[in-house]
Parts: sequence; structure tokens; C-alpha cells
Amino acid sequence: MRSIEVSAGSRALTSFVAENQQALTRFAYVLCGDRYVAEDLVQEVFTAMFARFGDWLTLEHPFAYARTAIVHAHVSRGRRRWTRERPAGLAMIEGRGVVETESPLKDRMWTALGALPERQRAALVLRYYADLSDADIAAALECRVGSVSSAISRATARLRRDATLAEEDR
Repeated sequence: MRSIEVSAGSRALTSFVAENQQALTRFAYVLCGDRYVAEDLVQEVFTAMFARFGDWLTLEHPFAYARTAIVHAHVSRGRRRWTRERPAGLAMIEGRGVVETESPLKDRMWTALGALPERQRAALVLRYYADLSDADIAAALECRVGSVSSAISRATARLRRDATLAEEDR
């Protein structure tokens, strides 16, 4: 991953980037299923934060802000995509495994998760990976709490019906 060039006076934002880049990249990776896209999403968000806030980080909750911005960037990317890509096996990020792909069931699960619409996948990742409440997910996705419940319900129902998950390793 390339580093971001910053001026000497940007210690607060630079420290935030140094301390949180790996965690945010893992989050983005679980969200999108592609290491390189995850790195791009995180870089886009950090670049936007530098452009918006300048040298000093003035947010009360910068991690939540960055996580929400990653979700928005991911959903926007999904809208712009012309073809649907499904994640193949998921690899490791800098020696720290996000998911193991040795299990055929896990491979099928990631394929099924990758086939979900972006907002449903984002809602599931925010619920089960980031462990956020419905209200926090609604804030991140800029929708109503009822929409979050509906998205999670539809996504889990779709995963239950997915034929690739119904195979013998269940």
C-alpha cells in the first residue's frame, strides 16, 4: 500500500491514518471482498479527509466518520460498475487474516455475500463485522432504521435460499 504524503504540520490526521489504516482496510476488505479495491477505498477516504479538514483532524469520532465514508464510497462504486464481480477466494491483508478460505463452505459464503446488492452487503458487514446497532447502521447508510432492518432481513433470507450454501458442508 502506498503512503500518503503530508505536510509536517498535519500530525493529528497523520497519526489517525497511521493508527487506523490497517483496521479500516480490513473493514473495507470485508465490505467489498477485494484487497486492492479495499485499499483504494481507504485511500480515497483519507485523501478526502485531508482535502476537507486540512492539517488538523477536527472530528469528534474520526473512525466512525471514515468507516461511514468507506461504506458510501463502496456503494457509489457499486452503482458505477458495469459488470458484477464476485469475490473469489479472499486472501490475507499484511499477514493478518480477515477470513480463511481453506473451507469450501467459507468460500461459498463469500461468493454468496459478494452476490448481494451493495446496500444489503454493507448493512450485514456493519451489523456482524463492525457490530453496530440499527441506529448506527442507519446513520452510516443515511437511511431509516426500518430500512436497515429490512435490508438485513432480505440479505439473510437471500443467503438462506442461496443454492451454493445449501451444499453438503452445511
